[in-house]
Amino acid sequence: SEIGTEVTSIMQSESRALVAGAIGRLGEALVSALLARGGYREVSVLASGAVNPGVAGMTVFTADAVPKARDLFIVLGSDSFNTQRSFHGRDARFTAMDEHNTLSVATDAVAAGVQRIVLIAASPSWQQFGALHRGLGAPLERELGALPISRFVVLRPLLETKSAGGSLMQRFIHGYLSIQMLMMPRSIPHLTSQQIAAAALVSVGMAEGQGVAVFSAADIASLLKPKASG
Repeated sequence: SEIGTEVTSIMQSESRALVAGAIGRLGEALVSALLARGGYREVSVLASGAVNPGVAGMTVFTADAVPKARDLFIVLGSDSFNTQRSFHGRDARFTAMDEHNTLSVATDAVAAGVQRIVLIAASPSWQQFGALHRGLGAPLERELGALPISRFVVLRPLLETKSAGGSLMQRFIHGYLSIQMLMMPRSIPHLTSQQIAAAALVSVGMAEGQGVAVFSAADIASLLKPKASG
C-alpha cells in the first residue's frame, strides 16, 4: 500500500475513540483511518454543536459533554499546521485545537475513562534533530503527560514554515534559521496526512505501549515501514 503498512484490529472493537482538532486534510485522514482500520465501534469528533456527520460509525460530541471512551487523538493546530479548514465545509463545526483549549478537553476525556492519548503537534526542522524532540518540551505536553493515563504519545511531523514577514527582527531570525537549516542533513521526511494518521494508529497500538513515547518525523516514517518477517 502507499503508506507501506497494514493497520488492522489494533484496538478492541467494543470501544470508542475521541478526536479533537479534526479539521483540514489531516483531521479528515485521521478520522477516516480510525473508522476504517482502528477497530473502534465508534469515532466521535469534538464539535461546537450538533452535527449529522452522515458517516457510519462517526458521531460528534461537545466540550461540555465528553462521552466515555478509551482513546483520545488530538491534532494541535499551530502556525501553518492544520489550521486551514476543508474547502467544502465538512469540518465547519469541528473544533480546532490550540494551547488554550487542549488541556481542558483532555482532562475531561480522562475523567470520562480515556487511558491513551495521542497528540499530533508539528515542529520545525531545527527541532527535529538532537535531543530537542525526544522529551516533552512544551508546557502543554508536560501537563498532558502528567494526566493519570497509561499511554501518552507525541507525534512530531515536520512544520512547514512560511516566508517571513513582520518586523525587521522577525525577518532576521527567519533568515538565520534558514541558513542553519541549509546546514542540516536532508533526511527529514515530508509525510502525507494519510501517513501521519496511520502512524497515530500504529503508535497507540504498539505492544510496548505504556508510558510516554515521542516520535520525530523520521521516527514516524520508521513506524510505517513493514516489519521484517521471521
